[in-house]
Amino acid sequence: MSSASIMTANRLKDAWPQITREMDKAPHLFATEEDGDCFPTRKLGCYSPIIHLQQTNGAQSIHLPFTEEENRKGIITAEKVLQALKESYDMPDEEGMPEKCQEIYLTLEIFSQTISIMH
Repeated sequence: MSSASIMTANRLKDAWPQITREMDKAPHLFATEEDGDCFPTRKLGCYSPIIHLQQTNGAQSIHLPFTEEENRKGIITAEKVLQALKESYDMPDEEGMPEKCQEIYLTLEIFSQTISIMH
């Protein structure tokens, strides 16, 4: 390891406590692994009367529409969504949670990105 790399590593090590304190001031800006799960409906879907769905590639939250082209590349499928919802309803009632929804509306992102509009 070069002396420049060692110096950089040492500075980062020294700065880490300050970086951590700054991150702790705004935890909503820093996602956890669970935040990246496209199917949190496994746990909470039965409590949500409206679920908005967007197609995604799994690496970014890019709000892709459900078109034939994007669906070929995307990771959101009807089967996965419905299976996740079923899992949430199969879970036992949890104390402190509201009554499970009798109806759920799934809304789909259908518009194309505005950056693709040619003027």
